[in-house]
Amino acid sequence: MNIKLTSIIILFQAFSIVGLCQEKITTEYFYDKTSKLNLNLKGKVKYVSEITDNLKRENNEEREFFFDKNGEPTKIIELSLGLDVMARELRNENTVFTFDNGKLVSELNQIDIGLDGNTYTYDDYGNKIHEKFYVQGRLVSEKIFEYDSKNRLTKFTDYVYGYFRDYNEERPDNKADFISMIKTYKYDNKGNLVEDSMNNIKGNVFKKHLYKYDTNGNMIEEGWCKSYEGLIDDTCDYNPSTGWEYNNSNQMIREYSIGKWSPHNRDSYYQYNILGNKIETKGFYIKEKDTVLGYLFKYEYNKFGNKTKDIEVVGKYRRLGFDRYKTEKIEYDEYQNITFQKFLTKEEEEEEEEEEEIKVVKYNYIYDDKGNWIEREKLEGKTSANLKLIEKKQRTIEYFE
Repeated sequence: MNIKLTSIIILFQAFSIVGLCQEKITTEYFYDKTSKLNLNLKGKVKYVSEITDNLKRENNEEREFFFDKNGEPTKIIELSLGLDVMARELRNENTVFTFDNGKLVSELNQIDIGLDGNTYTYDDYGNKIHEKFYVQGRLVSEKIFEYDSKNRLTKFTDYVYGYFRDYNEERPDNKADFISMIKTYKYDNKGNLVEDSMNNIKGNVFKKHLYKYDTNGNMIEEGWCKSYEGLIDDTCDYNPSTGWEYNNSNQMIREYSIGKWSPHNRDSYYQYNILGNKIETKGFYIKEKDTVLGYLFKYEYNKFGNKTKDIEVVGKYRRLGFDRYKTEKIEYDEYQNITFQKFLTKEEEEEEEEEEEIKVVKYNYIYDDKGNWIEREKLEGKTSANLKLIEKKQRTIEYFE
């Protein structure tokens, strides 16, 4: 998780919009790659209210974000649908995320009785050392993390207690009996991870992965030791699995299989433009003496580095539901927010064929004077001619003076 308040140097020749050049402060919160909690706003933000009205599913979601003057969150409140792990069904949740000096210390559903969710503990260096998961006041599982003197993760222990066991205290006395998994990590003198071992106690499976690097710190090979049916020792019957090659800019230009795989080995090549954007991915399937071009993807970008076209030149892998597509086209507004996404059936070379849209997504925005959108509409349809409004999103943003 990453929270930061950053100063951004904006090149005036890159932006013709005066409004974009005036604001140099951003407030950001990152939970994970796919989270709806992620925020990236211009200005020194104090408070954000975000309401999403999903017209397609007929449900609403609400989120509130509170930041201090340093750009660190102090609290996030989310009203949404969540998973009831006991009933295995969706339920309404009011999840409150609390922070201490920018570190997430709890995310708990306030609707249920007792603790319901996760709590986190950190050491003096900001490393997460303890994570607990509760269901309706009962401690169901916990994770312990250990680090070396350089703050590198060296050991991870996962305990699974379950919900239905009988106990009087929060944690059972025979805690060691509930260990589900142990992972250990080793590093070289440059700080590169060279070994991680997984001991699945419950499944009686032990696996060890090994990694090799070049002089620039790029990973060039990965392999593993065969499982030992529960026996853990220093013996390793090493099996390399994957290799990588890089150019002078440390960009990965080749990824290839090592050894024999079923039904075939794979060899992938990558090309980049002068700005470092990937413009081509080419993959070959290798079966003994035969080498077949399995897929070829090409990509285009605008001057801001945002992808505008993604083309499957060779291959039959891309689908939206039951519909197969070849090309995705993306358009942006002056603030570099997506305004159109089109998914088309046509290949790049097939100029004589009429392209067929199988899905179109359109976004409409209203912005405030900082350049942050405060209203967003999402329309969707099979073609541009039959778009329907499926989602409305509204934001209220308060800034520090």
